[in-house]
Amino acid sequence: MVLNVAKRGGAFVGLNPIHSLYPANPESASPYSPSSRRWLNVAYIDVNQVEEFKLSDEAQTWWNNTETQRRLSEARASEWVDYSSVISLKINALQRAFPAFIQQKGSHKRLKAFRQFVEQGGHSLYQQAAFDALHAHLNAQDPTMWGLASMAR
Repeated sequence: MVLNVAKRGGAFVGLNPIHSLYPANPESASPYSPSSRRWLNVAYIDVNQVEEFKLSDEAQTWWNNTETQRRLSEARASEWVDYSSVISLKINALQRAFPAFIQQKGSHKRLKAFRQFVEQGGHSLYQQAAFDALHAHLNAQDPTMWGLASMAR
């Protein structure tokens, strides 16, 4: 990327930190207040590059739906990043793609890579996933529960 920018006359590249934030509270989007510095922010996933998303009839039906396209257009037209819409659309897309992904034969290269990622992530990845799931569950019930009020803003 840096070489491509330089070829086009760019003198520097500024990058946001890409670590994990709070998917259940997308408006808490400060890259300097992560939920983890080890894991990555799901907002940076390009769902249109996810093979299973492109191949899933359910995902594509949802993606091409008038309401989904309206929400996508609104998010793209926003003057500022609409983190809530972006995360909602991405999570919805990934949830629709996941069944097609997980149903692949055990020897499929991408499924093997995923299983290796989970294994290598170990307890730290498990804790991050558990935190995100609990945060989503509790935030949906009551954003002020268990001291999560500051994350709910």
